[in-house]
Amino acid sequence: MGDKIDMELYGYAVNPQYIKSPTSVDESKVLTFEEFAFWHNNHKLCNYFSALWFKRGGGFSQFSCCYLPLTKQDIYDLIEELPLNKGEMSKLDRKFCMDALEYIKTGKSVIISTWG
Repeated sequence: MGDKIDMELYGYAVNPQYIKSPTSVDESKVLTFEEFAFWHNNHKLCNYFSALWFKRGGGFSQFSCCYLPLTKQDIYDLIEELPLNKGEMSKLDRKFCMDALEYIKTGKSVIISTWG
């Protein structure tokens, strides 16, 4: 994926029951989502999550206005990927990964939402 994708990304902790599929959540529960991360125009993360979304069968022509549930393995893969992706992992990216793993450890699910 060579294009730079820039949009807003949000990290949320949610009740695992709200995960409907590898690329969707119960949007009627959006007001209960706990936001814990936000990025504005982080093309490395946008590209990474876009590739993951399409790999899982995301149904739109672009990765925008979507919800992407993440697994613990997705977070570990992201930790491995980001430092190799032309530069070090930012403090915000590292905090997201550590917070996401902590939420998962406590029984929550983690999702990424895009807007752009």
